[in-house]
Amino acid sequence: MHPPKANGKESLAARLWSTPVSLIAGLLLALLTLVSRWIGLPFSMLRTLVHELGHTVSAWAFGQPAIPGFDLVWGGGITLHGEQKVWLLVPVFGAWIALLYHLRAHARALIWTVLALVAYALLALTPAHEVLILFMGHGGELLFGGLFVYRALSGQAVISPWERPLYATAGLYNVLSVAWFSLRLVRDPDYRWAYGMAKGGGHWMDLSRIADNYCHCSLQAVAIALLLCSLVPVPLAVWLWRRSRPIMG
Repeated sequence: MHPPKANGKESLAARLWSTPVSLIAGLLLALLTLVSRWIGLPFSMLRTLVHELGHTVSAWAFGQPAIPGFDLVWGGGITLHGEQKVWLLVPVFGAWIALLYHLRAHARALIWTVLALVAYALLALTPAHEVLILFMGHGGELLFGGLFVYRALSGQAVISPWERPLYATAGLYNVLSVAWFSLRLVRDPDYRWAYGMAKGGGHWMDLSRIADNYCHCSLQAVAIALLLCSLVPVPLAVWLWRRSRPIMG
């Protein structure tokens, strides 16, 4: 369904911010925000918020109370979360059961949901969920980045066509930031050392904890995995867009 066109100016804006133009403009602006500290400040704050929300939502999903916030001492963000509470898992498993009941007449969807539930249970009842919570800071950035790129491509849920290049900019900025961050961790030993010593030392940054406390591997190996993950959101958004009917040009 096409959004209503209130006047000729809106129609002109819709023609101006077509899919390819929005994506190209977003890419150029994203690159500019990456190299300019001041221009990129609003997008950097958005990225920090998305990062901490990734930790927070995934923590609550596995029964760990969490509160996101900005770190006013060292900069960036910080998410405070407690130990897993079994009683918090009860409504989550209840929601899974309700979903299974709702899909009882759809065999294929039911099978996939059962498999997803088994995977969730394995994560929730083992220390593996702690790794996922740590990863979902940067994972949240990639997830939201892919979502923003999809909205820029499709024009879905946008009120004004001028939103499309902004979505493209925010989405590509998130994805490219994670890619550049992980590439520097892979290639630059000084950057890896600085990352490990961030916020007063102690090697308690997300990827360092995954490497040292859970995977027992090098920080470089975890960074390579994150770099590979950063290659997924944009092609996935393009694939989903091509499978759907674009709302705008």
